[in-house]
Amino acid sequence: MTKEVTIDGETYLNMASTNFLSFIGVKRIEERAKQTIFKYGVGSCGPRGFYGTVDVHLDLEKELAKFMGCEEAVLYSYGFATVSSAIPAYAKKGDVIFVDEGVNFAIQKGLQASRSRVEYFKHNDMEDLERLLLEQEQRDKKVR
Repeated sequence: MTKEVTIDGETYLNMASTNFLSFIGVKRIEERAKQTIFKYGVGSCGPRGFYGTVDVHLDLEKELAKFMGCEEAVLYSYGFATVSSAIPAYAKKGDVIFVDEGVNFAIQKGLQASRSRVEYFKHNDMEDLERLLLEQEQRDKKVR
């Protein structure tokens, strides 16, 4: 199973494979995977708060921070957890967030958890966003 497939002499991206990086069958990677399983075991994976933080988490965070040129980095177990917890970490009750109505479910849940006032604008519609921003400007002027 490779990331490419040849049909009638033409090469195509194999969208039926999860071997996007062509790692299947690479002996070096297979050996490293075995070593990792022997050291850490296998499981269903999950949040570090539940399963614990191990050295590879900390090592990867340090390497990511170095690569990104920042003080620290934080790993999350999967995308939904990232966005649904990052938004309420930075936004709170009393804040106003302007959001495209086409955002995914994880973002919707993060917005909801933030307890901020959420103003949705029509998908990819900058005129609708501008309308909402002008309305907010008027609200802000009344408060002053």
